[in-house]
Amino acid sequence: MISYLCDELYKHYYVTEKYKELVFKREKIRTTDLGNDVAISHGNEKEILQSKIVIATLKNPIIWNQHQVQIVFMIAMSMKQPQMTKNTLKDLYAVMDNKQAMKVLLEAKDAKDIIHYLQA
Repeated sequence: MISYLCDELYKHYYVTEKYKELVFKREKIRTTDLGNDVAISHGNEKEILQSKIVIATLKNPIIWNQHQVQIVFMIAMSMKQPQMTKNTLKDLYAVMDNKQAMKVLLEAKDAKDIIHYLQA
């Protein structure tokens, strides 16, 4: 999952080629599964060309180090605009803490449904 999401970010020129390697290094230091069916993977800010958050919802949960995960947030946020990044991450954590929001994300039929819900 990590490899796929990093490859997608790289393919669309949001991160450098080295980003994926650093995400895996980060996972070895400390896993990013939160224990509530969520993982929030991320890499080094120096390798981010354009801030993006990629969301992957899985039909079937996977084991991510110690916990079951069904929603993966790949966070590639630059600190070039610190207030915007801080606000975005605050909003993201609010979604992760909201059981109803998580249910909506899991039941979404496609990316458009997720984007529409998060923008509302």
